[in-house]
Amino acid sequence: MRLRPLSVLLAVLSSTASFGQCTFPASLSENLLTYSFEPLLANDKMSLRVTIEFEGGSQGKANLELPSEWAGQQHIENSIAELKVLSPDTTLSDTKSPSEKELRFPPNTPVRLSYILVKDWDGPLNGDTRFRADLSTDYFHVIGVAALVHPELRGFTTVDVHFDWQKLPPTWSLATSFGTATRCQSFHGRWQEAVNSLFVGGDYRIYRTTISGNALDFAIRGKWHFSDEEWVNQVRKIVEFERTFWRDNDFPYFLVTLTPLGQDHGSIGGTALTNAFMMHLSRLDALTSEPLETLAHETFHTWNPYKVGYPPGSDYPVSWFFEGFTAYYADVMLFRAGLISFSDYVASINEKLRKYELNEGMDVTLQDFIRRHSADHSVLDQLDSRRGAVLAMWMDATVRQKTGDRSSLDNLMFDPYRTESPRKLKLQAA
Repeated sequence: MRLRPLSVLLAVLSSTASFGQCTFPASLSENLLTYSFEPLLANDKMSLRVTIEFEGGSQGKANLELPSEWAGQQHIENSIAELKVLSPDTTLSDTKSPSEKELRFPPNTPVRLSYILVKDWDGPLNGDTRFRADLSTDYFHVIGVAALVHPELRGFTTVDVHFDWQKLPPTWSLATSFGTATRCQSFHGRWQEAVNSLFVGGDYRIYRTTISGNALDFAIRGKWHFSDEEWVNQVRKIVEFERTFWRDNDFPYFLVTLTPLGQDHGSIGGTALTNAFMMHLSRLDALTSEPLETLAHETFHTWNPYKVGYPPGSDYPVSWFFEGFTAYYADVMLFRAGLISFSDYVASINEKLRKYELNEGMDVTLQDFIRRHSADHSVLDQLDSRRGAVLAMWMDATVRQKTGDRSSLDNLMFDPYRTESPRKLKLQAA
């Protein structure tokens, strides 16, 4: 089913329309947070008033965390303005860190706060600013980890989080990690999944499809040199093929967004988030194999490493597997799905071999790579991906040769996914 959003008038933002109240399901955990969002218009700019409520603990105090650093972005707390308490007998104090506050409140009482989420950057949307709050009078594009103020929580803490979007203009579309169209949304699961989320709305065009009965939705804005239908069909084919490859369709809901960058050509960015994938492309670029490879790569990460098993601590010792094997399979998936030709597949493989041969680090040991990579992220950039991709090629060819094509690298990929529980996978250095 296709939903066509109407043109958004600025007057809608300042209307006095009444809004109902969300009825959320009962909480299944001890940790319940509720966020509500209200657009604010001033000087032809839009911001979001965010109200958060949660139950204060028995100690009567808590640390409050503001967005700070993520995806290479620094001082994201600059997008948080007018942070204040709304609940009675509650105080908010600064700490040594600009991204941390101290809350004090009567024990075991609800704590309520509000803040204004603002766009804290100027200039065109690019590969860096796409990770920050992108707010305009026509649309918004917000990532939870860069926008949600919250009490201190461990990543694996089980939470219930409610999101109330009822004060959005009635003509605006809405698509998030937790649903499409409905303005009362809930999540139950680990906190790291709740905050690693995506929220878009406004003049995004919404398309709703299914794969084996499960929702795969799309949110697209801007004018492109390809049709919305082309994008939806190509992306849908990648997602469906990879789920078939892994024999796994345990995805009740998934969202893919497409947003234009502020330049005409030459830039691309794709990021996987909870139940969602966000893609940014230069506004005049064609739908070539490059954005499709990016999407195939990030989608493959759903299983490698997250469902195969993600080890605690630094991932450098096994990033050759997580990144390199995924880089190799991105080409394989596109070729097998019929989205690139055999000649394009060979050209991409040859390019990976050239990069491994010609770039620094071919003879660097794994131990030295970990030491240098950890100390300076610019050193030996993407060596793990280059080395792992070449290793995957060699392993696939070797297994096929030894078994007379009865087995392949596919079999080795399936084994840990089927037998290992999450976060317990153990890989030895190659």
